[in-house]
Amino acid sequence: MRTYLFEVQSRQGNWGKFLVCEMDDEWRRHSVVGDAVRPLLTQCGWGPGHLWVMDLQTLEGAAFRHGGYAKADLDKHRIWVCPLFEPFLTWLYTQDAAQLGELPQPVILDAPLALAGYRRSGGTDEGEQAVCCDLHGRNCEPPSELCCEQCTESHHNGMTTLAAPYHSDGTLCSNPDLSGGW
Repeated sequence: MRTYLFEVQSRQGNWGKFLVCEMDDEWRRHSVVGDAVRPLLTQCGWGPGHLWVMDLQTLEGAAFRHGGYAKADLDKHRIWVCPLFEPFLTWLYTQDAAQLGELPQPVILDAPLALAGYRRSGGTDEGEQAVCCDLHGRNCEPPSELCCEQCTESHHNGMTTLAAPYHSDGTLCSNPDLSGGW
């Protein structure tokens, strides 16, 4: 597997870190259980245009066919993404996949400032969870961890983070229950 690390900056202040992988020697691997004639990756639906893209901050990613439609692709997979994942994937789809190692670093993109990542909703499948609160209209990971009624989702990523929770007016949350954790 060939791997490429990308750092992405938005002009508005976000910083994204991504690992992009393309299969290499893995194409030669044949199944030892199923069809031994075709390569295993081909049997799984992979083709030469597939890339695996992982958000290094959220530790989630998925396989995408290069040149697709980023919004639909991300909605399909419903992964936890940083604010720059969709803009980065959109940009990546316009690049020559044969030149991944030659692409500029850092990648500078226009994207709105956001304080936290989020899980892609992906539509309204039956059984999909309702949003956990009406503050930001998304499911929190894990649910019900608002430090106070005014906090944004900036600390809902279920990970230890250096980011502090902020209120919608930009002020730092001073909830004493969380003061040691931020």
